Amino acid sequence: MPKRLEHSSVILLRYLGIVFFSLLLARPSFASTDRGFLRNYKAAKKYYRVGEYVAAQAVLEPLMYCEEGNDITPYTWFYYALSAYYQNDFVLATDTFCALADVFPVWEQ
Repeated sequence: MPKRLEHSSVILLRYLGIVFFSLLLARPSFASTDRGFLRNYKAAKKYYRVGEYVAAQAVLEPLMYCEEGNDITPYTWFYYALSAYYQNDFVLATDTFCALADVFPVWEQ
């Protein structure tokens, strides 16, 4: 193999490796979700289940924006909107549901 072709192959392999590694890191998935994010999400759902909607919203709000790529983020928006609804804040609930539909148009819930 000519030396120039070998050099091109090495550069191509390095480039492909970098691209693959970057895609791997950027891939949104449940498995890559931060443990702190999950812990806070579960805490917010507990608050929601017992009717502590203000506390649920306080925990959910930062989660709505910190990890937009994972599978749980749409649920943070959903529970935030429901918490607003059950506090009779219908404007905030409507705005949040509409934003949820805009930000996550293919979310199947």
